[in-house]
Amino acid sequence: MLFCLCIIDRKTANWSAARRYTAKGVAGLDESRLQQARGAALEAINGSRPSSGTHFPSVEEAVRRAVRSAWKKNVEKRPVVLPVVLEL
Repeated sequence: MLFCLCIIDRKTANWSAARRYTAKGVAGLDESRLQQARGAALEAINGSRPSSGTHFPSVEEAVRRAVRSAWKKNVEKRPVVLPVVLEL
């Protein structure tokens, strides 16, 4: 399972630099592949312009698809991806 935590600042509507990505029990896990998953998640997040009206479930789905796609491309496995978007 890959866990992706993404935080948006309620006051500025900007994505926080404090993002957390962890993985447990994922085949082929190493730091370079985890970096690729982070990059895919960031691209998906940046593709959804942050605003006060951001629809978080659609951002979570975009992150899920991007990370699974990147992992499948590099490792030929499809882990469970759990993206969580929080507004603080």
